[in-house]
Amino acid sequence: MSRWTIYYAIGGIIFLAVIWCLVPNPELLVSILVRFLLLGLLCLFQFRFREWKILFLAAMFLLMALRQVLTFLIWTNELQRGPL
Repeated sequence: MSRWTIYYAIGGIIFLAVIWCLVPNPELLVSILVRFLLLGLLCLFQFRFREWKILFLAAMFLLMALRQVLTFLIWTNELQRGPL
């Protein structure tokens, strides 16, 4: 492992620990961040390996992350439910 990889890992752990203390629903927000991180990683893999099947997995992560973002916005009262 290179030194920069260790620094990035420690920085990510500190960032997630701060989020955990400040946000009312930390589990959901951490899950959203992990899904968007994996989405970016899968897009990088798709361009590196030129494999179109990876895009299906990336689309699944995108849809799951968007659903969780909407759930997070509803739970924090930033988004109001309509009269459905």
